[in-house]
Amino acid sequence: GPIDKPIVETIEKACGTIWDRKGKRLRCHFVYWFSEPYQIPPKDLELYSWAVEAIHTATLLHDDVIDKAEMRRAGPSANQIFDNTIPVLSGDYLMSDAIHQLSLKGHPLLLQGMCLALKQLSQGEILQYQNQFKIADSEDYYRLICDLKTASLLKWAASVGPTLVESSDRIHAIDFAIAYGLLYQFTDDLLDIRGTHTKNHLQDLKEGKLNWAAWKVVQNNSD
Repeated sequence: GPIDKPIVETIEKACGTIWDRKGKRLRCHFVYWFSEPYQIPPKDLELYSWAVEAIHTATLLHDDVIDKAEMRRAGPSANQIFDNTIPVLSGDYLMSDAIHQLSLKGHPLLLQGMCLALKQLSQGEILQYQNQFKIADSEDYYRLICDLKTASLLKWAASVGPTLVESSDRIHAIDFAIAYGLLYQFTDDLLDIRGTHTKNHLQDLKEGKLNWAAWKVVQNNSD
């Protein structure tokens, strides 16, 4: 992507612990999938697909520090390789660079939308942190967390194509992204309960988070 090469090489190395391992690139795909009906040239989408993955990578760097994670995408997390400070500041650089690039070359409404998504992400993280070792009163809490955290970047990515062509389909794309975000998060919660080769068993509970799927179990059998 169009990242400004940092003067301090450590930033690229820290970001690379996540970036180079790739992952699903789901948000990047959303940019292209939801732009395809409008026949927008792929080169016109490169900035947006890179920006949303850059922001996502930055949030993962921050998350791993917050959660004291040891692994990320089948490899040691950046905070294990370096320390807590370098991943946080490297994530800040990557996030700032994405916003800077969008402000220079992007659509004004998509720049505004990304700033809103970042505000939602921050609030979702704080809300989840405040509710550590607590049992939520209702499902509304989990739906709000999903909307603020999981769906925020998906909504933005799905809105890129419709926004660029000024299509009224934008609202429908966002509605789909919200529903997909709920499905994605609940599936992730199920995998946390079961454990996988890349996900430790009941890691959320170890961090004091009763996730949505586990909350359902508690509601069905409080013992």
